[in-house]
Amino acid sequence: MIGICCGIGKYIPATCTGGSLTENLPVESSVWQIDIDIAAGEITWFDINYPWNKALRTTISDFSNMYHVVMVYGGGFFELDVDNSFLKTKYNPSIASFPSSTRVDFGSGLATRIIGEKMTTTSVRSYQLTFSSVGGWTCFGMILVPDINTVTLDGGSFDGWGSCADTGSGSMWPIGSINWVCPCTNCDNACTKCTGPTQNECSACSSGYYLQPSSTSCQISCPPGYWKDGTNRICAACHSACTECSGPNFNQCSACSTGYFLQPASTICLNFCPNGYGEDTVNRVCVSCDTSCSQCTGPTNTQCSACSPGYFLQPSSTTCLDSCPVLYWADLTNNICLPCDTSCSICLDGTNNQCSSCVSGYFLQPSSTTCLNFCPVGYWQDTTNHICANCDISCSQCTGPLNTQCSACSTGYFQQPASTICLSSCPNGYWEDVANRVCASCDTPCSQCTGPSDTQCSACNAGFFLQPPPSETTCLNSCPVGYWQDTTNHICASCDISCSRCTGPLNSQCSACNAGYTLQPSSTTCLKKDDSSDQDPTNCNNGFYIYNNSSYVAECPSEYYSNTTDCKCYEGNKNTIFILKYLILPLRQLNSSMGFSDLSSSGVCSPRNRSSWTKCSSRKCHSSHTSPSIYSCWLSLQS
Repeated sequence: MIGICCGIGKYIPATCTGGSLTENLPVESSVWQIDIDIAAGEITWFDINYPWNKALRTTISDFSNMYHVVMVYGGGFFELDVDNSFLKTKYNPSIASFPSSTRVDFGSGLATRIIGEKMTTTSVRSYQLTFSSVGGWTCFGMILVPDINTVTLDGGSFDGWGSCADTGSGSMWPIGSINWVCPCTNCDNACTKCTGPTQNECSACSSGYYLQPSSTSCQISCPPGYWKDGTNRICAACHSACTECSGPNFNQCSACSTGYFLQPASTICLNFCPNGYGEDTVNRVCVSCDTSCSQCTGPTNTQCSACSPGYFLQPSSTTCLDSCPVLYWADLTNNICLPCDTSCSICLDGTNNQCSSCVSGYFLQPSSTTCLNFCPVGYWQDTTNHICANCDISCSQCTGPLNTQCSACSTGYFQQPASTICLSSCPNGYWEDVANRVCASCDTPCSQCTGPSDTQCSACNAGFFLQPPPSETTCLNSCPVGYWQDTTNHICASCDISCSRCTGPLNSQCSACNAGYTLQPSSTTCLKKDDSSDQDPTNCNNGFYIYNNSSYVAECPSEYYSNTTDCKCYEGNKNTIFILKYLILPLRQLNSSMGFSDLSSSGVCSPRNRSSWTKCSSRKCHSSHTSPSIYSCWLSLQS
């Protein structure tokens, strides 16, 4: 509840005495409540479990830049009795976390602030906080934040208004601005907010009680001229026309004021009665003939001599009803029933062009009140309802309401093959004949077409391919040079730029190459060749290697390795390539001080002299190897 100062149904007395009263600040595991009354400019903190403990109160004149705040130092966690989302305006997620909708956890370390919603816009003006675990100290209350975007979250001490639990005896901040006041005391049961202990010192009422007009008393009833406002729990004034009411309007009356009359079967009080009603000034109600009668000879609707507006004197009768029987129309001027034209079953006058329903054999015309024995084009004869009903939008002529009941199609629709269905498109194998609004057969190669010939295709059947420009509407069973047969989409698709003939879109699917490209050995791949006349075969900086002693390639083919010493492609498996590139060649560059000669053709570690064997052995070549392998010696040297 907004505006409470000590919890619902409690108040703070002006004075209190007694030896049992305490002034204990929050400690770990205690549960404290904060109530914020902006209208009164007051904030109250109190321990909900110790009614003899005094409350804390401070006054604040300006809440415009005040925010909810909880500040924690040394880790721990607390729990709320409300959803904690109002505390998520700004916080450090590396320290504070929200493991549930009511719990907030903190890591140990720096002091950190959780900034909540702004006080002038938040819906939370009262909540309870349980100090579940306090590592250093935990404070809760409000903080002044002129600019929420520049507020400091971490470090410092508590710089707001609030009470704190710590490892000692608790504290309050700012010192001198928060005072001890009397403990919260129960209001009378009739009050949810009060200034004293009696039923006549209320400022808000409990459910089932209502604050009396210009009073501080909560009662279970309201005086005459007032109604029970259950939302606000007050006695609210009736409209001036009402002496008793259920709401504030003139149409929520149960009894009328002098000079007003309760209308028939209504809760409206007006200062007159309608035609056919008399004004009962004693009971302040309208009494009259039956509601249907403007003039009558008795209290029932069968005793009318004239009818009220909206009612009609029935044929050869003294009864007033709100409609006329079939074959009669309601004369609104004289409020009587008169005969319709012979084509109408329901009508507005005696002619055939004022019908709202037709007799059998006649049909109400479109957007008309005329009954005729036929229907215009675009409509069909609905013999059940006796109307001309719209054909489906797709039909220009029809025998029923569906697009499956067309005998001719509307513009933009086409009669489907061997069917009475009109659709906005034709099936595969047919084209849209806009002149006759029918689906006509495509030529055999076409699965979709715009006309009857094989040069009017937009998609091809299996075994045929849509040709490239300028023949892009033609389906043939082959593709021209530079294109391949895409059997999925039934089109002639372009080869890769390197291919003059191909079986697919990649440069690895070529059967012949374009000028400037070379078909690779035992391959369907076309690669660009270098036509420079001054290519230097001993320099690999240009990025080319001599392949097969006859051509230059940017990359050696699979199962070949590139030798950067002589810029040639050599045949070899992956292990050979690895050893040559990463073991033999680097070893050749080892300084002679390592104690090895150049590698022999057998690929072994070859010391220059017998004394070097010891040196080799000292470098962890295995002593059991009379000729240590390159690989094992290399690894040993590196270890």
